[in-house]
Amino acid sequence: MDLENRLFKIAGNLTTFNMELNSLKLTYNQDLKRLDELEDELSGLKNSFGLENSDDAVERAKIIKLKLYESTGLKLDPERREVLVLNKSANKTTVLKVNDNYSDYFISNYIWANI
Repeated sequence: MDLENRLFKIAGNLTTFNMELNSLKLTYNQDLKRLDELEDELSGLKNSFGLENSDDAVERAKIIKLKLYESTGLKLDPERREVLVLNKSANKTTVLKVNDNYSDYFISNYIWANI
């Protein structure tokens, strides 16, 4: 009798585990399908913004930064390592030669003082 109870209990546990396994497989397949949908959506968004690859995104970010700087009165010349600062209210232009001796703190303070 004890053996029959144990076999019945094992069969019940096996059925429960089998049902849980099927449920996990179903959830896994649904998650894979959702992942594919999200990747397609991301790809579509990248294409709609013209960002086919990460290099394009970096270049666009640089262009946006340069346009922002120019709108505040700054012109950057990376070849000469200069920043041209235009103060529109005082109608004055100053040039800062950027070298490694200047800290970022000094450069930003200089620019803000002369804008």
